Amino acid sequence: MQPESPPPSRQRRRSPRPLWAAAVAVLLIAGEPDPRYVMVTMARLQLPAVNRRIADLKSKLQRLNPVEHVDEHLRLFGELVPLEQHARALRDQAVAGW
Repeated sequence: MQPESPPPSRQRRRSPRPLWAAAVAVLLIAGEPDPRYVMVTMARLQLPAVNRRIADLKSKLQRLNPVEHVDEHLRLFGELVPLEQHARALRDQAVAGW
């Protein structure tokens, strides 16, 4: 008797090329890319990852009792503040190109 195959939601889809290849596109420009375009694009690419990290830290801080776990709370908060500043700077860079 053959084992049952996993449901379609659990099957891995096979792709003829790596996933990252779909995210890479050729720039249709003559010459070198404009530095401002590169800065804006990089900021827009980095921002979602920084926002996910901020959301993760805020979630941990909300679940943590600051009275019982003072050191952990201060460590997480100390990590959160500069990360939010970094996210703000990335948003400013992303908007600067428009």
